[in-house]
Amino acid sequence: MIPPYIQPASNVEDDVATLHKAIKGLGTDEKALIRVICHRSKPHLAAVNARYKDKYHETLEKAVKGDCSGHFCGLLVGRIRPNEVVKAKAVKKATKGAGTNDGRLIDIFAFSTNAELAQIKSIEKNTEKMVDGDTSGYFQKGLKDLMKGDRIEAAYLDDKQAELDAEVLYKAGEGKVGTDEKTFIRILCNHTPWYNAHINRFYVKKYSHDLLKAIKKETSGDFEKLLLALVMEPYAYWADRLYNAMKGAGTDDKTLVYVFSILSQTELLHVAKIFTERHHKDLKKMIEGDTSGWYQKTLLALLGH
Repeated sequence: MIPPYIQPASNVEDDVATLHKAIKGLGTDEKALIRVICHRSKPHLAAVNARYKDKYHETLEKAVKGDCSGHFCGLLVGRIRPNEVVKAKAVKKATKGAGTNDGRLIDIFAFSTNAELAQIKSIEKNTEKMVDGDTSGYFQKGLKDLMKGDRIEAAYLDDKQAELDAEVLYKAGEGKVGTDEKTFIRILCNHTPWYNAHINRFYVKKYSHDLLKAIKKETSGDFEKLLLALVMEPYAYWADRLYNAMKGAGTDDKTLVYVFSILSQTELLHVAKIFTERHHKDLKKMIEGDTSGWYQKTLLALLGH
């Protein structure tokens, strides 16, 4: 179960006043920015943003951008923005210029709801065109299928259907010569990762190893990474993304900012627990070792520290 997180009592007018004072006063009160922005829900911050604009004739996002910089600014802005806006802008950045951030495309399209996908395409009208122009092969086909935004999102996990899907996937991969990639796309791209993880449980029961091993054996490259993401439970996926962003030399700050922008504080607490279980490391300590300054303090505040 996801651990509970109780948001401090607050109201829009108080938060607007606190944030305006923090930004427009002498210098910048970073502690006040973190105290408010990191401890409020996205719907609450949307109301704060709207009221801030009404009262001071500029959005809170614009005010923060004018007073902060670097990854600290990027993370605060990411918390203020609705998730669909964060994701729409991330699509554009992932496909802009030379090279493509394929990992970010997987982050976005594998883990967005049908409603979010519709909003992303409404905000960024060229979403499908940008992805088409920057991807190819079965990876492109999988993303295009996801972008339709018509996945089955039933909360009930159908045991009988999941068992049948596990058999179909075996016959499309390990149970034949060659690989029927279209069947993998048809099943995995048309269900949520939660349901696909349920298929994986039946795959393990029937074939003595998991579906992830089969995917690694039968596919490769970005298509393989997409399918693996679609089979993982989301919080395990985000735990791995955060670990890989910090392990070894250098830090993938863009991924840290993205993940901490779109997950709620409750979800981040749950990811931190899974992070320790999967990697035998403490997320807080890794963040302390890989980041610094107000950016680090913002990340830790979102983890409840």
